[in-house]
Amino acid sequence: MRLKSLFRVILFIACSTMIFACSSKMGSQTKKMNENNGLASSKLKRIDSLTQFERNIAKKLMLSIRYFCEDDVIDESTSDWQKRCLNPVVTLPASLNNFLSQIELAGVVLFSENIVSVEQTKKLTSDLQSAGRQAGSSNYLIGIDQEGGRVVRIPRDIATSFSGNMAIGATYDQFGDQFAITVGSIIGKELNLLGINLNFSPDIDVNNNPDNPVINIRSFGEDPDRVSELGLAMMNSLQEQNVMATLKHFPGHGNTHVDSHTGLPSVDFSKTEMDKIEFAPFKYAFEKGDPAMVMTAHIQYPQLDPTMLTNKHGESIVVPATMSHKLMTKILKDELGFKGVVITDAMNMAGISANFNLAEATAHSFLAGVDISLMPYPVRNQKDIDGFIPFVKKIAYLMESNSLNKLSKRELQKLTTQSVSTIESVKTRYQSTSRTISKSAWTHNKYRKLEQTLAEKSVSAIKVDGNTFPLNKRKSKERSEVPIHILIRNDDQKEVVKDAFESFSRLENNETYKLSFTLLNSLVNRSEVISPNIEHLIIFEQNGDVSAVDIGEAGDDITNAANHLKETVLNSEERKLIISHYLKLASRQSIPVTLVASQSPYDVIPYLTEQYKEQINSVLVAYDASIYWDAKNNKKIGKGFQAVVSALIGRTEVQGKLPVEI
Repeated sequence: MRLKSLFRVILFIACSTMIFACSSKMGSQTKKMNENNGLASSKLKRIDSLTQFERNIAKKLMLSIRYFCEDDVIDESTSDWQKRCLNPVVTLPASLNNFLSQIELAGVVLFSENIVSVEQTKKLTSDLQSAGRQAGSSNYLIGIDQEGGRVVRIPRDIATSFSGNMAIGATYDQFGDQFAITVGSIIGKELNLLGINLNFSPDIDVNNNPDNPVINIRSFGEDPDRVSELGLAMMNSLQEQNVMATLKHFPGHGNTHVDSHTGLPSVDFSKTEMDKIEFAPFKYAFEKGDPAMVMTAHIQYPQLDPTMLTNKHGESIVVPATMSHKLMTKILKDELGFKGVVITDAMNMAGISANFNLAEATAHSFLAGVDISLMPYPVRNQKDIDGFIPFVKKIAYLMESNSLNKLSKRELQKLTTQSVSTIESVKTRYQSTSRTISKSAWTHNKYRKLEQTLAEKSVSAIKVDGNTFPLNKRKSKERSEVPIHILIRNDDQKEVVKDAFESFSRLENNETYKLSFTLLNSLVNRSEVISPNIEHLIIFEQNGDVSAVDIGEAGDDITNAANHLKETVLNSEERKLIISHYLKLASRQSIPVTLVASQSPYDVIPYLTEQYKEQINSVLVAYDASIYWDAKNNKKIGKGFQAVVSALIGRTEVQGKLPVEI
């Protein structure tokens, strides 16, 4: 009896201890859950305070999730970019997921920092769609800039990138729209597999200004008819893969000499000139196809809309196209007949952000007839999340303000409701489907040869000396190898070119080449001489530095481009001095010279003058200076450089035709 009593006491104490422990643990968990629910409830309570009009405003906003820091505190007083949140979003953080799950937005835009692998990207886009559906979205827009060539956001070792639009334009005479269709189809297929349903491509600007720093080789060329045909072909092939295409940048960004990432360009074209050149590709696409979206240009067109606005500095300036009712509604929608979604270019670009408060600029753009404002508000930490609802309310307040518009409240609500309906209609047409990516489905490696084919077929000649090109025509009978000296930008380009000479010569069982190099971005001794046994001088010229176009979002890039590039970059005048020195040396020693524009045909314009006419024998153009590391083959890949070397040694013919006048 005593044993039983003792056992009962021990059992009671043990159970009591366990119950107490369990209760404590459950209490702690309950407290934590209540705290989390309280957090969610407070957010929901704030969201519940939104009117239907304000909710519709939120549905017209598309945000960047490039970076996010859970506990980051940004010092707004500093301009030091290193003190800002630069933690890439590769998985959806809890705070960000909570935010996206509670308020319905148009969607989000991804950048290269968001993409590490195929599997990781698919998981991220799937989680974003889940968050969007929870907030009420039928099909969350997940956008990206994947043009090919100079502008790609998916790392080149992960997805197919190709050589860009001007390379495609250079193949037009021989291949028509074949490459535009193929490139659009493959890029669209890969985006679809990754769960990305919106591509900010194709660029259908007609590049008619050689000094254009932002479009340039992103254009198919300077002929409006060619741009129209190739743009339509790429647009259709993207959309056939269930990926929304975006024609950009309306009314036209081809005649600017200022980058709208860093300033506000102005184009002084008349309506007649715009109809003939800039509007032509857009009109053609509207008549022949059904584009999902059109992206605006942050550019002033004083002859089209001379309306003056007061910017945040108190200055009176011509209204940018993004904020112009005449351009966005009267011309784009009413006159040209566009029925899809109008989306702004990134609102944090200096063309807008340096002149206007972004809530005000967004309100102006919506009143002008724009459907979606792209990146008008940064979301990088909890502080930004907390400020989002007040930002939405501010846009709504400004839209309703008599100082901005003359619409009645009823007309304003109708305008916004119709805009949301247009967005929803396009979303429905491109409804996302869940697709599992198997090793056999993700086949970008099989397109590597096609990438190289485009690069090779697009190589163009401005000038060719048949006596000295290809290089094997200069081979000395007494020598077993051809000695060549090469001026080139940096070590990466040197490595790719050197490997191409060696590998192509082996494959073709052709001549061998003894190469020596001078790096243009090194401090060159201008008294340097060329070895007297050199039989050819090759100069690879590439103007310009990494810009916002290459890197992406304008907020962290321009002043830090050198940090991304990680190399010393000589300016064009410094390079020209070095190149001129070598041209004189080659001329004195009767060494033939081939000049290669590595990326843009415009880069060789300074050397096509009478001063250099007799010193340069041949001038070639490639359209792709990109280089990436190929882990599979354990080597660096540079399609444009490889294509040029292939042409130099006579392995492939120069078949491209320059799509712009030089």
